[in-house]
Amino acid sequence: MKKVLSLLAAPLLGVIAFSAPATAQVRASELATVSQTVDGTVITLEYYRPRLRGRDTIFGGEVHWQEVWTPGANWATTLEVSKDIQVDGHAVPKGKYSMWMTVQPSDEWELLLDPRVRKFHTDRPDTVEGQIRFPVRVRRQAPVEVLSWSFPAVKATGGTLSMQWSDIRVDLDLAVPPTYDIALPETRAKPYLGTYSFEWTEPQPWDSAATRTITFSYRDGSLVGTYAPALWPGADEMILLPIAEQWYIPAFLEKGEVYDVDKDIVFEFTTEGDRVTGYEVRDTGDKVFAKGAPKE
Repeated sequence: MKKVLSLLAAPLLGVIAFSAPATAQVRASELATVSQTVDGTVITLEYYRPRLRGRDTIFGGEVHWQEVWTPGANWATTLEVSKDIQVDGHAVPKGKYSMWMTVQPSDEWELLLDPRVRKFHTDRPDTVEGQIRFPVRVRRQAPVEVLSWSFPAVKATGGTLSMQWSDIRVDLDLAVPPTYDIALPETRAKPYLGTYSFEWTEPQPWDSAATRTITFSYRDGSLVGTYAPALWPGADEMILLPIAEQWYIPAFLEKGEVYDVDKDIVFEFTTEGDRVTGYEVRDTGDKVFAKGAPKE
């Protein structure tokens, strides 16, 4: 009886040993996900990453000219956005889309976003309601082995979404809806205009400036504050964003563009009639760490 059990166990163990690695399947094109949050808007790409694997000509060869191709492999690449955004100036409503490109020998291709997301890469979409189509520019470059989607540039108002594979690169400009409106009516900004002192309530070891001022001016529809000297290199200008009556948070500027909105800092102004008499700067714990008054 023991001999029979031994003979039965041997092939069974062989099947178990052979089957176990199958759950860890290696694919020619592995699954990847890349995501970026910009001012509360989440932008996510899910795609499979084909490799060149020694192939010399992908576009115009493996992928034919005029072919509708998903920029990935296996299942169609998907783009998901948590809020309405713009891609290269074209409106893309909140939702999830399969992504396709019409491959051309010229440097102008077409991007297609399709509302049907679970499509195999050979199941190219027909025309249905809800599709978004627009031309995109491609650039030629040194070949890249593995197809990659990335966010090489991110700013407070959007960024760049890029696809690279073989000798092709596509850069898509993204614009997201701002959480805060930087515009302020001139009549509301007028009482704040002028130059104020700026003083720390406690010494700051990193700040060697003996005195500092901040000047509020109305520029391009916004209330802009300019430090002299700068708080630190590159931090000399900000836009004040209203969050309540006489309460503002700073949006720091770099080369005229918002690069950081600091929701942990609040400028609280005091007034007498229509005249500003001073301000305090508070942190999230309501601690006053800076203050100022109008300069005569």
